[in-house]
Amino acid sequence: MRRAFLIAAREYRQVTSTRGFWVLLLALPLALGLSQIAGRWIKPEATAAYVLADASGRYGPAIQQRLAIDYQRGVLSDLVSYVRRWARGPGTGALWDSGPRGFDDQEVEAFLAAGGLPHALGQIAPRLAPGAPAFHADQPEYLSAADKLAPVDQGPAAFGAAVTPRIGEKVMTSAGPRRLSVAIYIPKAFGPAGPPARVWVRANPDADLVKVLRTELSGALRLEALSASGVPPAEFARIAGVNAPLSITIPLKDHTPTQLLERSILPLAMAYLLLITVMTTGGMMLQGLIEERSNKLLESVLACVTPSELMYGKLLGLGGVGLTTVLAWVACAAAALAIPGEVSDFLRPALQSAANPWMAFALIFYFFTGYAIVSAIYLAIGSLCDSIQDAQAYLVPVVMVIMLPILFMMMSVVRDPASALPHILSWIPLYTPFAMLVRLGGGISWTEAVGTGALLLAFMALEVVAVGRIFQVSLLRTGQPPKLGALSASIIRPGSD
Repeated sequence: MRRAFLIAAREYRQVTSTRGFWVLLLALPLALGLSQIAGRWIKPEATAAYVLADASGRYGPAIQQRLAIDYQRGVLSDLVSYVRRWARGPGTGALWDSGPRGFDDQEVEAFLAAGGLPHALGQIAPRLAPGAPAFHADQPEYLSAADKLAPVDQGPAAFGAAVTPRIGEKVMTSAGPRRLSVAIYIPKAFGPAGPPARVWVRANPDADLVKVLRTELSGALRLEALSASGVPPAEFARIAGVNAPLSITIPLKDHTPTQLLERSILPLAMAYLLLITVMTTGGMMLQGLIEERSNKLLESVLACVTPSELMYGKLLGLGGVGLTTVLAWVACAAAALAIPGEVSDFLRPALQSAANPWMAFALIFYFFTGYAIVSAIYLAIGSLCDSIQDAQAYLVPVVMVIMLPILFMMMSVVRDPASALPHILSWIPLYTPFAMLVRLGGGISWTEAVGTGALLLAFMALEVVAVGRIFQVSLLRTGQPPKLGALSASIIRPGSD
């Protein structure tokens, strides 16, 4: 076995000295670094400024109040998700403990009257789990410009002429400078028979803002029409405020949708990284094996070791390459956690899910068994071929057979975690590591984990035996590779060739 380890060390040095390996190794750190830079410097502004000029003096406050209520409704919904994710102990009966649902205007106003977000966070703080991140509310999508940017009493033409050059420029708001994206002008005689409200935008009009504007103006006009018909405004407000009661139940026993997403990020990433890593390093090993065979180096090596020792050494060396790659990527991810930003906010809950010993063991087990299974296939192809051109005839269909079902499965899991394809592929050993990785976030029964794991290990053992016999038959053969029938017979009955 000592000779196998010597071959493994040589294989490891040979692969890790190539440019392709270093490109693969640095790909993830570069992606993390660029994401961090993009998240800090390139991401679009979350908040834009708007200016609202109401020459009539009747509609502006209602529109601004509607924008404020809708923003606080979003804050309350995000707070509910945060409480479900991080709070412990019995609920208090407050709105933020009531579970995910639609909140009407009266409930949002009650939330604000009770002290809003600062009061709620004070109530939640004693119940937070250890290590819970602080809750940060998103900024409002639109903030009113603090400065008077255009005349209000000279008509829409004068307002538009004054405000148009400022569209796209930064103006002062209550939260600092923001880019002016929308300007709204409501004429003095606005009404069903009067001139329309005018809107100037930087690009395509925002559908939500236009909806708020149209809804509030339409409601105000209806209220005026009903008042003119003798309907009391209070009665109209009471009827307009009626909302259908709606309760939303999420039938998940052990995790919320947020937890499910967080638990799925790392296994899905590991499945993608496994696919990329094994295809890349397997190709490097395949090329090296073919070059050794073409320049007769293998004959010298096989004078000192057996074909089985050569195969074991190459598999161990390739496993070391995979381990180095994974450890380097884990170290980069850990370093990214120490840098505040979008990347650390994304990685922190994902890596916390791996703190579970079962999850950590499963990630390692499926990654390296998948790595070994596909690497052995590359070894078998390399032992059969005298040139890269010969290898392509085997490699193209093999890669398609491996990759296409895996890619379809990953897309299927993203759309529906309970879809049938991942469950079927879990019991096909070639795809078991990938299928089980993408399913880890949603939970796997012990029966299925043990059953598929045993089948996977049995398949690996048979594969290693089969590849070893292929090595014995083909490595020292010159000229044409063995025919399929003779090769199959040699695998089933060693020494028959």
